[in-house]
Amino acid sequence: MRSFEVNDFEQDVVLASEQQPVLVDFWAHWCGPCRVLGPIVEKLAQEPDVAWTLVKVDTDQHPDLSQRFGIRGIPNLKLFYRGAVVAELPGALPEQELRQWLGEQLPSPAKEALWQGIALVEQGEEGQALPFLQQAQAAGLTDAAVWLAQAQVFTQPQDTLDLLEHAGLSDGENALRTLAQTLLDDPLQGPASPAREPYAAGVEALRNKDFAASLDWLILSVSLDKKYRDELARKVVVAIFQFLGATHPLTAEHRRAFSMALY
Repeated sequence: MRSFEVNDFEQDVVLASEQQPVLVDFWAHWCGPCRVLGPIVEKLAQEPDVAWTLVKVDTDQHPDLSQRFGIRGIPNLKLFYRGAVVAELPGALPEQELRQWLGEQLPSPAKEALWQGIALVEQGEEGQALPFLQQAQAAGLTDAAVWLAQAQVFTQPQDTLDLLEHAGLSDGENALRTLAQTLLDDPLQGPASPAREPYAAGVEALRNKDFAASLDWLILSVSLDKKYRDELARKVVVAIFQFLGATHPLTAEHRRAFSMALY
């Protein structure tokens, strides 16, 4: 029987996904649902004219990959394309539903534009990402609006707010809304308080995307007056953490100081 087990992740997945999508099945021998899903995925991967390849990652053998991609439960399918994760499916599905999911996630011109836009955002090239994300949004792809909002929040905060008005709210989108409103705000308009000047400095640093300085100033503002402007500095710090992600070094570096400022 053909083996789909990973040999070299960078070669088998990241580089290979530049040519066609790669579906990665994170699994383990002891996992019952994995033993149900695994044969289904392997069967689909061997059908004629399949437009993707399968790579299986045993999470017991590759804990580094599990940590790298935030695997909290298995089975977990991640679809890679052009070096980036473009879709994820936690848990097992029956064959027909899995076929449907794959059909919805595999490339199309609009999806290619979305994935290219996502990859550019993740590389820090937000300006280059905009036309791709706008194309995907115009095609009606549901994820495009949030990625577009993320790409333009620092350059077009008002457009970001308008865009989010038409998107269903989630934690990530609430963070983008908070950032956009903060960037449009006059940070000195609040009442007299020792927290006002540090808050204004934090907002100015945020406008320059100097997240380290912004977090330093905003956390200082929280420590000086937690209730200032309805806890606005606290909300902005939380939004920055969410924007950067839980594993970002600046999030980890500032979380303890933030907790101390709160309590």
